[in-house]
Amino acid sequence: MTHMDINTQKFNLEEADEINPLLARLNRLDRPPVTINHEVSRWSWFVGRVERGVITSLQEYIGYLETRDVIAQIIEIVPPSAREKLVPFVENWDKRFEEATIDIGRPVASGESRQSWWNRIPKNNHENLQADLREKKLA
Repeated sequence: MTHMDINTQKFNLEEADEINPLLARLNRLDRPPVTINHEVSRWSWFVGRVERGVITSLQEYIGYLETRDVIAQIIEIVPPSAREKLVPFVENWDKRFEEATIDIGRPVASGESRQSWWNRIPKNNHENLQADLREKKLA
């Protein structure tokens, strides 16, 4: 599979001027400022860790699923020209995530309108994550 780098997806100055204020609306005090590169890099790094079975806790796992929620929000608010560049890259990592996980039919954490990635757990679990999943009756 070809490795894609979000940094190769160039946004022109007009797109950047339009995107940056939109992303500022997603900022929270408990996280670094939202940028496309940061969020997508976090998601791709996380997917690689899921594939290798090195996620060590349910809390860590949930934190990275929240990153994918932020990416979904970014996709909704960016202009169409930026969306066209971003979506194929994210879909590549989503596919890898789906291949490395199984659908358990319910979300791993409670919340409003959870997306499909919340219903998945890694196929290859670290023993600590496996214990967390058993404790929450998710595995």
